[in-house]
Amino acid sequence: MSLTGPRQSGKTTTLKRLFKETHGHVSLDNISDRRLALEDTELYVKRLPEKVIIDKAQYVPDLFSYLKINIDDNPRLKGDTF
Repeated sequence: MSLTGPRQSGKTTTLKRLFKETHGHVSLDNISDRRLALEDTELYVKRLPEKVIIDKAQYVPDLFSYLKINIDDNPRLKGDTF
């Protein structure tokens, strides 16, 4: 799932409140996380919690391809959006 909207409109805050009990949260504003995601996207995706909110995903364009591959390789994840 993707949530888009204008800057500073509460997207992250809303998602964190809605899913605080079930999902982890990572932000690619964090320089070390972003560096790993850019340098070894596959490893970065494998280290993510199974259910996670990824903030600032646009900073790592290849991330979406690796997320898809990870979901395709793990049938139990398919259709599990919440």
